[in-house]
Amino acid sequence: MLRWALAGCRAWLAQGIGEAERITEATRVYRKDSDILANWFEDECEHRPNQATPVKQVKASYFAWCHRTGERPLSARSFSDMLVAKGYPSKPVTRFRVTERCFVGLKLKNAAVAQAADEIVQEAEQKGERNAEPF
Repeated sequence: MLRWALAGCRAWLAQGIGEAERITEATRVYRKDSDILANWFEDECEHRPNQATPVKQVKASYFAWCHRTGERPLSARSFSDMLVAKGYPSKPVTRFRVTERCFVGLKLKNAAVAQAADEIVQEAEQKGERNAEPF
């Protein structure tokens, strides 16, 4: 019996303990369900490594999506921090002599909706409303 236990211990040290497929799948599902931005990203975005999308449009898309789906939106800062943590850095990008901050690697599926929401935010900001969100 001792030999059996020692053989098992040696095998464990050499190979480790495998992970059950059910546990791996349950962990994946839990992480997906816990990812606050996953549904928005799936509905509204595409991963495009060479794409840069203006931060204002991305945030407008997120707030419009929250309004449509009834989700409680994150603060603008938390939203940006989470996107950066997911691998979408925010960097200044110059196009047509205009520099604006963009999320790199992210493309909106429907830029027209994001543009319209962004215009609502800009209009509210011009009226002096602080922390304006499109809805």
